[in-house]
Amino acid sequence: MSLDIDDAQRRFVALMPELQRLLDKPLNEADTRFKILDRILMEVLEWPNDSIDTEESVKDGFVDYTLRTIDGRAVSIIEAKRVGKLTLGTASTKVAALVLSGSVLKHITDPIRQAAGYASIKSVSTACVTDGRTWLFFQTNRRDGLEIGDGKGILFPSLASIANEFPRFHDLLSPSGMKDRLNLVQLNRAEGIRAAFEEEQIVVSPPDEARMLPRNTLSEDASLLFAQFFSNITSDSDPEMIKACFVESSESRKADIELQKIAQKLLNGIETIDTGNSTALTDEIERSVNMMRSERILLIGNKGSGKSTFLTRFFADVIPAWLSKQCLVLRIPLEAVPESDKDQVPGWAIRQIRDRLDVLIGSGESPTFDELRGVFWSDYNRLKNGPLAPLYAKDPDAFRIKFGETIETIRETTPERYVHALLNKAVKSDKKLPIIIFDNADQFPANVQDSIFQLANSLSLVTVALNIVPITDRTVWRLSKSGALQSYEAKSFYLPVPEAKQILQKRIDYVKLKLNADPAMAKEYFSMRGFRVKLESIDKFAQAVERIFVSNDFVSGLIGRLANFDIRRMLKIAERIFLSPEIKIDDVLRGSFGISPGRGEILRIHRAIIKGENDRYSPRENEFVYNLFWTDPSWPSSPLLALYIIHTLKARLANSRLDSVDSRHWTIGELSAFFEPAGAHPDQTLLICQRLADRGLIEALDPNVEQLVLGNRVAITESGLAHIDLVRTSDVYLEQMAMATGLNSRTVFNAIRDDRTTATSASFISLRRRFVDYLTDLDSQRLRVPNTKEYASAVEARQMMRSLGSTGSPSAGAVPTSATVTAPSKSIGTPFKRTI
Repeated sequence: MSLDIDDAQRRFVALMPELQRLLDKPLNEADTRFKILDRILMEVLEWPNDSIDTEESVKDGFVDYTLRTIDGRAVSIIEAKRVGKLTLGTASTKVAALVLSGSVLKHITDPIRQAAGYASIKSVSTACVTDGRTWLFFQTNRRDGLEIGDGKGILFPSLASIANEFPRFHDLLSPSGMKDRLNLVQLNRAEGIRAAFEEEQIVVSPPDEARMLPRNTLSEDASLLFAQFFSNITSDSDPEMIKACFVESSESRKADIELQKIAQKLLNGIETIDTGNSTALTDEIERSVNMMRSERILLIGNKGSGKSTFLTRFFADVIPAWLSKQCLVLRIPLEAVPESDKDQVPGWAIRQIRDRLDVLIGSGESPTFDELRGVFWSDYNRLKNGPLAPLYAKDPDAFRIKFGETIETIRETTPERYVHALLNKAVKSDKKLPIIIFDNADQFPANVQDSIFQLANSLSLVTVALNIVPITDRTVWRLSKSGALQSYEAKSFYLPVPEAKQILQKRIDYVKLKLNADPAMAKEYFSMRGFRVKLESIDKFAQAVERIFVSNDFVSGLIGRLANFDIRRMLKIAERIFLSPEIKIDDVLRGSFGISPGRGEILRIHRAIIKGENDRYSPRENEFVYNLFWTDPSWPSSPLLALYIIHTLKARLANSRLDSVDSRHWTIGELSAFFEPAGAHPDQTLLICQRLADRGLIEALDPNVEQLVLGNRVAITESGLAHIDLVRTSDVYLEQMAMATGLNSRTVFNAIRDDRTTATSASFISLRRRFVDYLTDLDSQRLRVPNTKEYASAVEARQMMRSLGSTGSPSAGAVPTSATVTAPSKSIGTPFKRTI
């Protein structure tokens, strides 16, 4: 039992005596709703108030309660009756599964029909009829051809029965139960419905038994060098290298120039202010400062585009030294928000700004008493001449102590005021420009992002400041439609993601620069990082990296797409390729290795990406490549349904408008409804979409969504497009998936196993074709894709797969060398069963 169910049950049990007393009274329908139902829904089950609509007008009446998800989609309705209206003709106090048209429920046929009618109008699949004491849940939008009355409902005859089986009640009526469709699971169980069948699946080369191939000393050194200079993108270990390896573009150079102009313009305005006495600012000066316009900057780029690195480099190296000295840069690392402050991010950010200002504003590690007295001069004068005048006259030292305590109270209890005062000091007294960077705001939900923008705006109103918020393009689109960007003006700079070969070329140039500048210093530099190979070997290493990744677009292009052009992920894939046994590091460092975009080299690169350092494909170890053909043995779907989903989203992308982010997205509910006529259960479509999103092949429009629901909008990613190409063109992908996918046919299993054991060119061609034939045959049994224009993309994907089988054209490049064949495992044929 989960914690939220435990908590909800405790709340219900505590509320039961009061509810029972109310139910013993003759409550009318309105009282039942207000005194009983509202409290159970909101106090016990914690439905948000804005997720419940009451008395919603529909044809032929009013819906008492419409329950909605957080995105506003209706999921269920409740029909309320006066207390006693649903009294049963049985004395049983146990929860029961009853036929809706049966004798026990015959007297409440009219309320059932009424609720079913409203549910049909609202297009929801479940309904509840209750008088506060008795609760009946049932399905309304059936897909099995049965009349509603022939189906079964779950009846809770009393409050005691709810308490006795509260987890079941929670699944049927709670927000989490609705979101995870546990209400339908419970109702299906009541009718005796289980998954159509479970199947035993056997795997030729079980991924869980993947073994990492051993490295020699040379490989270990090469791994260390690659990690230090080609995969590392954090400035903790080598900030010089990170800044030197930033890939400039026309957009980043434009941003450099414009940001510098904005900072200089604001500083020029600050310089014109003559504050006179820095501790007593006149109203005229206040007005002059407040008339100056602060600036808000959006630095827009894909996730992993290097926005944080751009800002670090800009303020450390790009901005002129004289200008940098007049800037007060405060980076607020929102990724560091502790779990306890997740609900109060603006408050946490203000405290971070306060602590940073304490260090930067004062002459030491924190402001002195005299500096704080100057900052809070008006408070000092007011207390000295007003409330604490007697203390000041009698004991100036005691007054100073009291004033210090007052400032500390302000700092701790109203940090906003403290921050405002210190920012004003920076501008008016120190003539410095505060630059506040709210970094990594994208990781938060929409409402938190809005609050961060509101905080940035409020700081801009207090004094002159330059507020910078790095943000993704999807977040900008959402906020411009329904968030803070509708209200606040901001200048935007776009930071595109460079290609993988540009990123690696920068690192290669950096290594060569170190080698050429001073051999003695270079030796010390590399030795400090634990690299033991001779300097000339390092030079050959850099040349080999260049030959593999920079000179060949087919390698760098595939890396970028599989990584969704996330710099961190691109570098991890590059490291994966380079350290794979397929790319023989010994030959690399001896200078005898080269690669060109021929068929054999493509096979080696694909094997390196898919297998890495292991003897086979393992989804647990490979976060970049997903097995599109995997099916859950506890509830098997068509092995091609995942391919159909991304192929359909690919068509959606092709037909979308370039200026509309929304047009390339579909809701999960739309996808589920689209594939349901073909025979795919909506819940299977949802589960597959969740797996595709987890592996980056599709993405939700809201970048903060982790658990998909039917209302979420999703689109195909570059990784999804790359996977379609892998299916279509990569022999390695098909053969590795053939050996990693659970097969429900022992005949097919034996044939694929024998092909793999034979390990000849012809046997591998046979292996792939057998696997594709198995997939297409099983798909035709489980899905009936309509041959209409609406399903053209799915039909095209099905035809593509059939063309790869024994009845189609031969697969291109299906000639693996003996060096790339993996020896058969002793554990071939391990049964594989899994439940979710």
